Amino acid sequence: MERGLFNIILPSSGSTALSETTLVDKGLDRTTISYVSMTNTSAANVTVELFIEEGTNESHIVKTVIPPSVTLRVTEGLSFQNATFKLVLRIPASGGVLAAGTPLSVIVK
Repeated sequence: MERGLFNIILPSSGSTALSETTLVDKGLDRTTISYVSMTNTSAANVTVELFIEEGTNESHIVKTVIPPSVTLRVTEGLSFQNATFKLVLRIPASGGVLAAGTPLSVIVK
């Protein structure tokens, strides 16, 4: 995937699966990313991990909890060579309650 809007939901209740979304895929021609904005539209805290990945190696940019109705805007640590790396967002299954009507809205610009 490339720049844009992502509405992220978690697997059904009771699932232990991670929700992992590639925000910038490896190998795409692109310019520098200005920011990643994440808005928690749910009524519960949501745990997020934003990181750059090369194979099995990960370099975390941010790992935090976003409270309900709060937007986290990341503007630093986003400069990387996507010929080798990709930008990934991971949300642990226990990280919050996200559904189709109350997703984590993510903007990559």
